[in-house]
Amino acid sequence: MLARRSIVAWAGSGSRALTLATTQVPAEQIAALERQLSLGLESCSYVVESSEQLMLETDPSARKPRAYYVSWYQRLALDQLVRGLDLHRSLQHQYGEGMVEGILREKGLRVLLADCLLARDRLNLKLSQPDRLDL
Repeated sequence: MLARRSIVAWAGSGSRALTLATTQVPAEQIAALERQLSLGLESCSYVVESSEQLMLETDPSARKPRAYYVSWYQRLALDQLVRGLDLHRSLQHQYGEGMVEGILREKGLRVLLADCLLARDRLNLKLSQPDRLDL
């Protein structure tokens, strides 16, 4: 368990009381976040290769244009990224933004999160401009 301690001040009836609050984030949740973010980035890395493979495996008489297969895999990759980012947002809501960011810094996952945010924005741009496959 990863823990953070914070001092919380409370003023009541003219006196001040200080309490020590300890919040814990289970290591399993951090590992799940890392897995989901990594899976999202990996799915982005193989969009073109996967779409070409699917196109080649499809019966030639039933094939659609290449852009169809690419956009289909882009949507799948975007879904994987959004799942990871939603998990990150959920952890921030549950344990506090500062605590989650501190753990990401400690575990070296901030770059992974930034890469996922960048990949999500690029995929959104590519999907909004389907005629441009080179983005």
